[in-house]
Amino acid sequence: MQAHLLWSVYQAASTRTIQRHCATCGKTVAFTNSGKIRRNANGKNIFEYAIYRCENGHTWNQKIRQYKAGDVKERQAQHNHNGHGNGHALRSNIEPLQLALHQARGTATIHIRLEIVEGVWRLDTLLAAHIADVSRTKIQNMLTAGRILLNERIAPPDTVVRENDLIRIEL
Repeated sequence: MQAHLLWSVYQAASTRTIQRHCATCGKTVAFTNSGKIRRNANGKNIFEYAIYRCENGHTWNQKIRQYKAGDVKERQAQHNHNGHGNGHALRSNIEPLQLALHQARGTATIHIRLEIVEGVWRLDTLLAAHIADVSRTKIQNMLTAGRILLNERIAPPDTVVRENDLIRIEL
């Protein structure tokens, strides 16, 4: 039996400060994520932006993702189901994964598709943060042994994951 999961991974709130030039202030300042999302439509494409504010209240929008208009209802239902309704879009939708529980249920393989990846995440760190019953050292050993594959290939533990990557865990 196989389990298929869809993950959206976001930066921690403490790391959502970006140093960049503010056109209104005329200098480089810290922009902090406000936790709000803006959606724009351009033809058949929909863009999502995270709204950042500088110390003086000026805003800058960082593009999070883009998708086709036909996917809106499906994505909205999925986000609402995962707790990503209005005002909650920057929270992770990842429930702690317990490999022992899946193994007891007879699951042989777990497939995880990374739909959204915000920030920089190492493969071993990401899995260690979201798998409750396995240590990071054990995850690193599983990666080198080929029991965890990234895009159907053996990957070093320090590999940086990207959107649409597929992680396969053999139990």
